[in-house]
Amino acid sequence: MVRENKFVKRATITDKKCHSWNAREKLAAVLFQEKKCSIHLTAAKFNVKPKQICDWREKKEMLMKARPHIKRLGDGAKAKYPELEKSLVSWIKELRQRGKQVTRCMVQLKAKGLAKQLA
Repeated sequence: MVRENKFVKRATITDKKCHSWNAREKLAAVLFQEKKCSIHLTAAKFNVKPKQICDWREKKEMLMKARPHIKRLGDGAKAKYPELEKSLVSWIKELRQRGKQVTRCMVQLKAKGLAKQLA
């Protein structure tokens, strides 16, 4: 991002404030900290806060098991209606095996119909 300096007529380049780290990058920072130096030096090298390095160290086992491109660990929200989702997924797979097109509108209508049946 280029921003004009009011007092001196030249452009200054500002650094990006936030960075979203994936599992590979987090694990690299943790391993660097374990092998080389302190948390503060590692935080300075990777341009993060020391608290982030501590948090990543606590989650090292999860980071080792995660896929490298994943940015957030965890399973996500639980399904509100798991039976409805299972039957809807099986219906979609069945249509796709038959070579039929599945649209968002079709899925929504089927979900509403299944909800009425299950209720």
